Amino acid sequence: MAITPDRVSEIFKGHAPTPMTDHGVRQMETLRKLSVVAVTMLSATLFAAEASAQPAKPAEARNVVLVHGAWADGSSWTEVISRLQGAGLHVTFTYLSEEAFLKYFANGVAHEKAEVLYAEQEPTAASLFGGRTTVAAWRSKPTWYAVSKLDQTISPDLERFLAARMKATTVELEAGHLSLVSHPQEVADLILAAAGRGK
Repeated sequence: MAITPDRVSEIFKGHAPTPMTDHGVRQMETLRKLSVVAVTMLSATLFAAEASAQPAKPAEARNVVLVHGAWADGSSWTEVISRLQGAGLHVTFTYLSEEAFLKYFANGVAHEKAEVLYAEQEPTAASLFGGRTTVAAWRSKPTWYAVSKLDQTISPDLERFLAARMKATTVELEAGHLSLVSHPQEVADLILAAAGRGK
């Protein structure tokens, strides 16, 4: 049970010192010990509360998956990718490489046909935006968010609301929607922090 100042007062209520008889000395000694215990417990409770309020340090990651928007492609991440790779991270776009496409995605398809399918691979289908997520990772995992203060595609206030709801570590950038293109260093720094590689 947490020991609050009110609880300490309650413990001492009715324990006023009596004349300094042997009994009074014992009672004073008991009160002194109780006060030491109460203060110790209060300190421990406050320390535990402060510690639990600190954000969890992210586990150090080696791999990062970057996802571009609906009207862009992986080249939007060029400047960010070079910085993340320079920091030793393995970076992947949501576009399948030829090896991954042929070996894993199109396994069981004739090689010639798989090569044609790979060449015709298109960006993520817009129909995905109609789907609903049933489990949001941000409810149980630490998150990071870059708010683009000059964004004219998504309201910066909506971005702030989403970041606050996720309890995300947030940076605000003097950037439009493509902050990953105009502010690659700040975006890379945020990703490095999320990967446990921050300064």
